Amino acid sequence: MVIGAIDAAPIVITNAAELFGGRIAGDYKERFDARVADSLLAKAGVSSPVHRHIHVSVLKRAVREAAA
Repeated sequence: MVIGAIDAAPIVITNAAELFGGRIAGDYKERFDARVADSLLAKAGVSSPVHRHIHVSVLKRAVREAAA
């Protein structure tokens, strides 16, 4: 999984399960952990809480759409 469109290099996540409570199963839409996504963005240098919130919201929407 790759998180892009940030003001830094894209974030490559080799184990996407961490974004879903440690496992990816049929209920992954409900298991998306916004706190993990926020932490990954912060570690990648996205220092603004507002920008992180926007990115996490977009990620959450993308997960929901992928599950549809």
